[in-house]
Amino acid sequence: AQKTDASDRFAALNTAHDTLRDPKLRLRHLIELETGAPPADVHDIPPDTAELFLAVGQLLRPVDAFLTEREAQTSPLLRAQSYPAALDWLEQVNTLLATLNEQLADAEATLQKMNDNWAATELEPVYHQFSYLQKWRAQLNDRALRLGQ
Repeated sequence: AQKTDASDRFAALNTAHDTLRDPKLRLRHLIELETGAPPADVHDIPPDTAELFLAVGQLLRPVDAFLTEREAQTSPLLRAQSYPAALDWLEQVNTLLATLNEQLADAEATLQKMNDNWAATELEPVYHQFSYLQKWRAQLNDRALRLGQ
């Protein structure tokens, strides 16, 4: 019983740490505290991130097609011949990742400015912006890792 208690407390502590570390999770928690409900799942893409939505989609489609073809190759020679193209795709992924990271830094700055004077209605759009940006960053990081192999 004591072991289970300690394990539960440890899990709760880890969850709290993750919530404090991640701006999106912090915002979600704050929205739930303020409104009594989690943020809406259905919403419009924030205008600031709409262009990135298109850019990420337009880049991931051909990158995924390239990776599918490349990962299906069993010949080391053919895989080696695909490295120049992989490097070109990797450069494009890294460029878009840099843009996403700038947007995340801007969103973080917006969040910092809201610390002193915020309203619950202003929190949800920022939450959704973080949600999209973090999701796209994770997708691009995954592709960058796969392209580098």
